Amino acid sequence: MKTHHIKGRAGRTLEFTGDCVANVDALNHDDSVRCTMRLYITSTDYVCHRIDRPETIDERFSFERCENTLTVYQFFGTEPLANYLYGIAGLAVPGLRHH
Repeated sequence: MKTHHIKGRAGRTLEFTGDCVANVDALNHDDSVRCTMRLYITSTDYVCHRIDRPETIDERFSFERCENTLTVYQFFGTEPLANYLYGIAGLAVPGLRHH
């Protein structure tokens, strides 16, 4: 496990020890990154991190510590990038199943 420092809203920061289990980007038409989502696992919980419009003047950060996969799902929601993250991380998504 590695120590991570991430940014949140209003200049908040979070330091924690864990592993990044998914790191996905949604791209604009010019291949610039529109949104980044990262999911970390620690010894006790998950850390969700979202960066909208990274490396622009309108860059926005948000993070949340989540106790289980349901709260991870509530943080990231159901947009396509989030569903991709769940697949990369191997998480079961509420309301979906595979055979």
